[in-house]
Amino acid sequence: MSVRRREHRDRGAAAVEFALVVPVLLLLVFGIIDFGLFFSDSLSARQGVREAARQGAVENWSATSCSGRPGSGDANLRRIACLGIDRTGAVAGDVYARVETTRAWTEGDDVTVCVVVRENGVTGFTPLPGDGVLRSAVTMRIETDTTRPRPNGPAMASDSGLSPSSPPGGWGWC
Repeated sequence: MSVRRREHRDRGAAAVEFALVVPVLLLLVFGIIDFGLFFSDSLSARQGVREAARQGAVENWSATSCSGRPGSGDANLRRIACLGIDRTGAVAGDVYARVETTRAWTEGDDVTVCVVVRENGVTGFTPLPGDGVLRSAVTMRIETDTTRPRPNGPAMASDSGLSPSSPPGGWGWC
């Protein structure tokens, strides 16, 4: 009879131990998920900004069909900014893009594409590197100058409802 009482008490102890361990285990699992999404978005931002800069360097303006996103600046450069957002494809964040050229659009000049991803995370509890802001920029030489757009400043776009010119931390790094 004393063996049965001991087993009954052990069952209650196991339930208490489980209740103490589950929160720590869940925080660990969600932290792994948050960091996985963060690094996935980091790789996507690098690849997306590179693809957008390449499209701008070879003047493939039809590479994207995004037109409904907020934006400012030259229409062709805005398409390249939209392409940067599309190709970045952040899983858990808002994306901002900026495209600018050094002078008039001529062969040998530079086109710079910058992308900022504001990572939201799944839980919001995990402290992400850089406060969850990913930045990526690529500068490429313009290879062709067939259409010769005359940009009057940088083109910007965003996939969020916020102003396209206001990513976290601004554009001073780009």
